[in-house]
Amino acid sequence: MPDALSSVLDILDVRVASSARLEAAGAWGLSFPEPGQLKVIAVLAGQCWVTVGPAGPAGGGPGEPVRLRAGDGLLLTGRQEFAVRSDPNEAATPQPVVLPGPWPPVVYHQTGPGPAGDGRTVLVSGRLTVDRYAEGLLLERTPPAVPITGRAAAAQRPVLELLSAEAADPGAPGSLAIRRQLTHVLLVQVLRAVLTTPTEPAGPTGWLAALADPQVGAALAAIHTRPAEPWTVAGLAREATMSRSAFAARFRTLVGQPPLDYLITWRMHRAARELRTSGDSVASIGAAVGYPAETTFSSTFRRVIGQPPGRYRVAARSAGQIATPG
Repeated sequence: MPDALSSVLDILDVRVASSARLEAAGAWGLSFPEPGQLKVIAVLAGQCWVTVGPAGPAGGGPGEPVRLRAGDGLLLTGRQEFAVRSDPNEAATPQPVVLPGPWPPVVYHQTGPGPAGDGRTVLVSGRLTVDRYAEGLLLERTPPAVPITGRAAAAQRPVLELLSAEAADPGAPGSLAIRRQLTHVLLVQVLRAVLTTPTEPAGPTGWLAALADPQVGAALAAIHTRPAEPWTVAGLAREATMSRSAFAARFRTLVGQPPLDYLITWRMHRAARELRTSGDSVASIGAAVGYPAETTFSSTFRRVIGQPPGRYRVAARSAGQIATPG
């Protein structure tokens, strides 16, 4: 049986859209537009400061600058522009000014090829896309930036070293495919670090915080891995070892919706993935997510996704794209 995070990653249908390596030296700063969905940044050598949010008159932003050293990473959830600097007070030049066109696999800014050192900072980044029907699970209530530092970052070092080697030789056969796979692995490691790093009780809310919460996370794991069970709030509270009222309140605070609303949403996202990727009948897919009556499943699917299952399947498979809700 898959674990809760693996189940979520299946539903999110994470794909690597692009990956790049940036080498910079001296006093420098670059600002970037909002990524749109997910972006992972990792520091291979040197250090930098990352600020998330619109730039102010002096080049700063409303968010506190986050210092990243070699081995550290940052998950950006795509909703705000960001800037990367050699110093938190350095002005940031918009990326299109420095490089108007698409980025090549390796970018040298105020430096050239050579060994990392003498103040050189080396970054790798990957932009990832997720299924737009399911992206709300991850993006809507997750903080715009999630830093991964210290002990949690150490586990991703082997992947960073492999990614560094591939990014340094983008012309090697199969390099693009390897970089995409490694970026995907890096994302999973970042999410795992978030879920296994203790947080303060008053820390950020959101889907990641809910998965990491020992009690609400247990209920989410039950929903994710056993969606067809006839769950009730009382049954999910037992999974969380909490009273019904306390569980319902904490679930809503962290996740942003009541437990049974989340259950329905999760079932429909899972059904949508099966409609896109399998040849199973609509009736069997509905039964697999807890709806023995096809009519009930179809009406619920249409309410949540925006289309009936059959039309969704046809449109989603057309040109390999996911359908636009009607």
